[in-house]
Amino acid sequence: SIPFDFDHGKATGAAEQITREPFAVREGPSLSSDGRLVAFSSAQSGVLNVWLHDTVTGKETQVAASPFLQDYPAIDPSGSRVAYSSFEKDKRILYVTMPGGVPERLCEGCLRPTDWSRDGKTLVTFGGSPYQVSLLDIASHQQTPILTHPTYSLLYGRLSPDGHWISFTARVAPNRAWIMIAPLDLNGGAQRTIAESSWIKISEEDAVEDSAAWSPDENSLYFTSSRDGHVCLRRQRLDPNSRRPMG
Repeated sequence: SIPFDFDHGKATGAAEQITREPFAVREGPSLSSDGRLVAFSSAQSGVLNVWLHDTVTGKETQVAASPFLQDYPAIDPSGSRVAYSSFEKDKRILYVTMPGGVPERLCEGCLRPTDWSRDGKTLVTFGGSPYQVSLLDIASHQQTPILTHPTYSLLYGRLSPDGHWISFTARVAPNRAWIMIAPLDLNGGAQRTIAESSWIKISEEDAVEDSAAWSPDENSLYFTSSRDGHVCLRRQRLDPNSRRPMG
């Protein structure tokens, strides 16, 4: 972990190693809003399952032990629930659970969760062919596609803090991707598919590492990029009114 001023794009301290022994694959970290809890996938139990790390106490707990491979955890803002994808034979199944609780099956065929709404009632997911981004209601399990395209795969949806915008990746070719944003209103009633005419392109990248996330003030978008031959984290400032790239 690195303490960071995301509104201004500056690290405010040194990197600190969070996880240690025993040696095992660890990947896909997802942090609670206060940064105390980190959900991640680890093979330390012999099979890749979802674990939770408390950065204050250092304690690690297995979220929902399973013989099936679990990956892509997304922890809710409060840190009380974790959504994740389970690989069960030839199926991908999305679950949500409280640590140590009984997992609730939310969706079959959803590839993975990528974000939560701030009220914890909705998950952002993607799946299908080509991929499309959907909102998944936790209570009803109902899915609403909001970003679709006949040929591009759309994935990695992340909500802005105020819920009025969503960032996502459009895979426009096997080796090319666009980092995009689009207007969204989670507080204005039923959400419909967002028209492509309202999408805003933020950056063009190689389709290797190409996911994005918002700054707290919503005036910057962070995304991974391999344009210089290395996978790096980049920041693009956005116009506060139009949300178009600035500078």
